[in-house]
Order: sequence, then C-alpha cells, then structure tokens
Amino acid sequence: MDRVAGRPFWRLHFTGDGGLARGAAEDLLRRVADEGVTDLVVLCHGWNTGPDDAEDLYGSLGPLVARQAARAEGLGRVGLVGVHWPAIWWPDGPGAAARPHGSGDALSPGDALSTGDGPGDEPGSPAEVPGPVLAAALRPAFEGEEQRSALDRLGALIEEGEAAAASGVEPDAAQRARLAEFSALLTRLLPADPTPEEDAGERDFLDRGDDPEAYVELARAFGSVPEGGAAQGAGDVFRTVWRGARDGLRVFSYYTMKSRAGVVGARGLAPVLVRLHATEALAAVRVHLVGHSFGARLVSFALQGIPSADASPVASLVLVQGAFSHFSFATARGNPFGRQGALQPCADRVHGPLVATFSAFDWAVGRWYPKASALARQDNQADPDVSRWGALGSGGFRAVRPLESVDMLAPGRPYPFTAGSYYAVDGSGVIADRRQSAFAGAHSDIRHPEVAWLVAAAAAAGARAAG
Repeated sequence: MDRVAGRPFWRLHFTGDGGLARGAAEDLLRRVADEGVTDLVVLCHGWNTGPDDAEDLYGSLGPLVARQAARAEGLGRVGLVGVHWPAIWWPDGPGAAARPHGSGDALSPGDALSTGDGPGDEPGSPAEVPGPVLAAALRPAFEGEEQRSALDRLGALIEEGEAAAASGVEPDAAQRARLAEFSALLTRLLPADPTPEEDAGERDFLDRGDDPEAYVELARAFGSVPEGGAAQGAGDVFRTVWRGARDGLRVFSYYTMKSRAGVVGARGLAPVLVRLHATEALAAVRVHLVGHSFGARLVSFALQGIPSADASPVASLVLVQGAFSHFSFATARGNPFGRQGALQPCADRVHGPLVATFSAFDWAVGRWYPKASALARQDNQADPDVSRWGALGSGGFRAVRPLESVDMLAPGRPYPFTAGSYYAVDGSGVIADRRQSAFAGAHSDIRHPEVAWLVAAAAAAGARAAG
C-alpha cells in the first residue's frame, strides 16, 4: 500500500482473463478495514496504456480526486485503488517504436501533435508503421507463445505483401493466398467471448475473411489512402490492401481490448467488489467506480458480474470518455438494436448516479470509433447522434431514462446528481487539448481538477443515497 495526497492507495493487477494474484483481494480487504476507509474510489486506465503509463495516470489524477473529495459533503475517509490490466500499446509512428509503452490511454498514443490549434482541426490519419513493428508492439499484450508467433507472422505478411505489391511482378493469386493466410491468423486470434451486439460492429470486417475489397474499404475509412484511392492494376490494388491490413491489425487490437476490458471487469473486478460487500466489517464501505476509455467499459462490466443490487457496494459510476457503445445501458425503447443494452439489467447495481463525460474534441471516440465499428454496415458514420455505433465519449448515454445533460462544472459548483439517474456531462470546455494526439485528439486530456470534482460530486451523491 502507498499513499496519494495522504490517502491510502492500493493496486489490483489483473491478467487478460480476469485472474488476480493469490492473496491480493484478501490483502486489500484487510487493509481497507485497517485504514477505516468508508469510500473507496476505483480508478481504471484504458487501452494503449502500459504499466508505467497507468501509474503516471493514477499518480496525477489520484491526488486531484483526493483533494476534491475532501471538499465534497457526504464523503468519509477516502481510499484509492488503481486497476492494472493488460492493454495493448499501438505505436503512433516509426520514431515511437523504440519506446516500451505508449504515453496515453487512447486509440493512439499522445506523441504526435496536431498541426493546428483551432476548433476546426481535423484528426490526422494513422501513421504508416512497418508490419513487424506493429506485431512487436502488440506482442506483450498476449501471453501465449502461439499467439505471439501468430502476431509475428501477421507482421511479416504485411511486409512481404507490401514488397510484392511494390515490385509489381508477383501474380495476383500469390497475393490472394498471402491475404488468406493473414485473415485466417487474424480470425484465430480473436477473443472467444462474444461481445454484445451494440459493441460488435467490428466483427463484420473481421468476419469478411480474405476479401481484398474489405481491406480497401478499411484503408479508405482510416485515411491510409484517399477516398477512391486504389488504382486498377493488381499491384496498385494490393498496395492499398496491405495498407488496409495494417489498419486491420488496429481494428483487431481495438476489438480484442474492448472484449478483454469486459472480461476483466465481470470476472476479475466484480468478485473483489462482491467479497468486499459480503465482509461484515466492510459491508458499509461505498465503492465509486471511475474508468477512462476502455477502462470505462471494464468498470461498467464489473456491474454485470455482481449478482444483485443487494450484493453491490457500488455507490457511483463515472465513465470518462468511454470507448464503448452509447447504447450499452439503453432500454429497448428508442434503441435501434430493438432490445435493451447488455448493461441495462444491472444498472441497479449502482446505488447513486451514473455519469458519462463526452467531448467534441475527442477524435478517438467521436471520429475513429464509429469508423472502426461501422465498417461494412449501412449506417451513418458521420453523425454519432443517429449512429448505432457511437461511443459514450462522443455524446453520453443513449435511450436511457431518466437522463439529464449538464456541462462539466468548476470545482465546488454543485451538480444536480440524484440516485438512479443518468447524466451526460459535456466536457468540451475542459477535455479539449487536441494537441495531445493528431489521431485521438483530446481523448486522454482528463487530468483536470474539473474531472476530479465530477468524480467527487458523483461519489458524494452516491454516498448520500447509500446512507
């Protein structure tokens, strides 16, 4: 146990299947009791975050939360938990390849800067990174040697395919065979656990097998080639195909981490929370779940692993720029999927408010999320308000009741939070630094007192409701 701004701070390290080191839960519960904690704030990082980056996030956001919690009426003795789970680092460009971890929690790390600084800035296209470099970056997030070898082969196939396309002398049939091998390996690496329909948009691309046109569409969607940019010759087409294959690795890693976040939440974090609430000396401890990006999905799916409202210690839920479907908590009414979202039946595990931030300057979830999720679908990718494939971080909850939209407030200003209600919090005035990443925009611009105050205010409302 460490201390952050004078508050006790613990870490929970999970494997990709939700496993936790032996004795870790027991140690946490014992120390929470010893410290007399009444309100436990659980922080969870997102995708594209190595262990060092997660520690950096917790080391900066944790003190902000602790300080703002001290001014929130209704909270008692606060403790903090930092969740670690195996997320993938995606290199932003050739110069980033030597770094062991990315610097952000987004769909792309924060190394590349936007070329402009006005509100009309557009996101940059993904940088061209050699296939073997991509494979090496993805390798640490997979534990099995068979999986790692498959990744190595995927990287080599991209390199071989691009070289053959550049030479212009290899027969089309040989390129198709190489693409078939690439697609088969990618399919074999997909997670076994199915994701709910509203979060499974990427599967249409991933299930299209060795169709070259699928990779051409992908390259166009991500800007690897201009719209309509593939030429007519076989060699030119396969230049575009292998650019799309690099983007295919991005979509695969994105889908894999989205699925993994749900698994770790439901099978890893949830049992710890259930045990905490079932421990007599800790039954009154209130838990406040806070997740960023795919970490928002992890803490949300922890609700799914809690068997009932009575078994839940969760007093508030704050999802910061969530990178999963804005219909996850939806009722069937007003839901384009025609049925309730996967998390709607377990929303009552939260005894206080359910809060989600969004920002117009978060390109990761506002621009690239629907592009990745709506591939090969008939849908409006450009407008998240009408898209089936929009993310929480682009507009907040959809098709939930009661729902209130509010602006992110300065520290100390009161929020209208009440138990059992959903809140879409417009953070565009705070989560706004597009310079952090040419690709992801302001997705990871969350280390602000205003964000910490939002967490503290939601926790205080949840504490009052639970009390």
